[in-house]
Amino acid sequence: MVNWSLTQAFLLDCVSDVLVLLDTCFGAKGFRNPAGTTKGACEIIAASSHESLAPGVSRLSFTRVLTRVLKNFAERHRTFNESLSAARLCSHLINYYYPQELQQMPYYGRPPDYEFPGPKQHLRLQRRLL
Repeated sequence: MVNWSLTQAFLLDCVSDVLVLLDTCFGAKGFRNPAGTTKGACEIIAASSHESLAPGVSRLSFTRVLTRVLKNFAERHRTFNESLSAARLCSHLINYYYPQELQQMPYYGRPPDYEFPGPKQHLRLQRRLL
């Protein structure tokens, strides 16, 4: 079992930007910033909203679809060195995978009362060569 309160406190105390991916029921409820202590950009993509159950483990689970989307993005865009924001990723999941593959609409957001500390930065995906 994971103590989410301790994990969240650690993530919020990071000096770097944080993207939290939650594949759990009521996932959007799982990320709060009551103290306003983040030092970098902080965003969340959750498998479900504040009031929704996440589907169980299957080939169409949020994690499996997300993994496939990220692998496809990395493959298609590795030569273009394009960036992918969390908002764009969630929008892509909603536009192309909901409701055909994703049973619940993914949730994107930032902790309440949170403002980006500086210009928005985008997650850069790079293909790792083995």
